[in-house]
Amino acid sequence: MAEAFTSSRLLAKEAAFFLGRLGDRDRFESVVYGPTLELPSSLREPRSFKIEEKLYELGQKYPFFDDEELEFLEKLYCKSDTFDMINRMLFDGDDLLRRKLARFNPDDFNIRHNEFPCELCLKIFDALIKNENELNVQEALDARHQSFDDMKEEAYLYVFSPRLKYAPILVYNRRTNTIQVDETDLSDRFLCHISNFSWAGIKLGDAVNLLINEFDSSIEESIIVPALEKCMLTKQTIEYAAFHTYWYLIIEDAIIRNLSISSSDARLLRVRERIAYDWLTYQNKKELR
Repeated sequence: MAEAFTSSRLLAKEAAFFLGRLGDRDRFESVVYGPTLELPSSLREPRSFKIEEKLYELGQKYPFFDDEELEFLEKLYCKSDTFDMINRMLFDGDDLLRRKLARFNPDDFNIRHNEFPCELCLKIFDALIKNENELNVQEALDARHQSFDDMKEEAYLYVFSPRLKYAPILVYNRRTNTIQVDETDLSDRFLCHISNFSWAGIKLGDAVNLLINEFDSSIEESIIVPALEKCMLTKQTIEYAAFHTYWYLIIEDAIIRNLSISSSDARLLRVRERIAYDWLTYQNKKELR
């Protein structure tokens, strides 16, 4: 198991616990430190091994944990992303511990929604625009790949004060079917960052077809194609191009100007609603474990 888990930091943590139970320090160092040490020093990203060391120690001590150690495990047991890991670690039951641990309810993984009010859909689309045009969502997501422990390690090595805070972005909470501001590491599997709708299989051509249905086919040749040609998109490539807010807003703006309509025109809102509806449907069909 340890050899198979070297490519995943989360699974390497699980392996660390079991290697602690085996008392195999050499294999632990190979699994946990090996992937980093094998890289040239110029390519190594500063990172902490604090959690892995902690889990190795817990494996050695199992099942004789003190209160702080029980609370540490319990916190991981109550999180959606580490519940399965702790459940496997305690495969022989936590009845061997001094007390029963609280835990995440795995039935929650089955939470799905199939009703998305118009207001929610329009807020999702507005959140997409805000994330991508104002909040620099991709940069914020990239930063979330670094844990606070890793930030501290980097700051220690290069002698500066770490900024232990993630930039805020807007996310969809599948558990509550709502939108919220997020400043966490997004490890909660019920939180979906609202960006890059193309991952949901939505294409620019889908949006164009919706607009044509709402207005008429003439807007394709007279408005949409000329507007996108300025972005180096030809009529032939529009159908298969990924959905991107920059391109879509160019189309919307061109329609508003050429047809002298309001940005709140019901036809435009219906298209936004449908695109967001399809994204929400995709998010609620995904398996969470």
